[in-house]
Amino acid sequence: MDIHSKNGFTLVEIMIVVGIIAILSGMFLVGAGKFRDSANDARRKSDLQKIAALQELCATKQNGTYASDEAALVTCLGGSSSIPKEPVAGHTGYSISSNGASATLSDNSIYSITW
Repeated sequence: MDIHSKNGFTLVEIMIVVGIIAILSGMFLVGAGKFRDSANDARRKSDLQKIAALQELCATKQNGTYASDEAALVTCLGGSSSIPKEPVAGHTGYSISSNGASATLSDNSIYSITW
């Protein structure tokens, strides 16, 4: 029987494994942030398209006149509160502006739709 038999992991082996796990988790967290930003951008684009469709519906009801702001759009739609909200907490939300003949939607950062 050998008195120097190895029955476990050495401290060096455990530290190497912990270091590898730390590096991999750091890479994952950086990647997850990019995916979250990409998902928020996709939602903003989708939300602006939904609001544009609601504006078109409102313009149809009002003989071609677009709603001037979000409150007017809600009123035009009969009090429906189904207007999408900004996906990121703390942001100012979407802005709707119109001169009656044309309308502009913006997420106050990157995307906007004008027609």
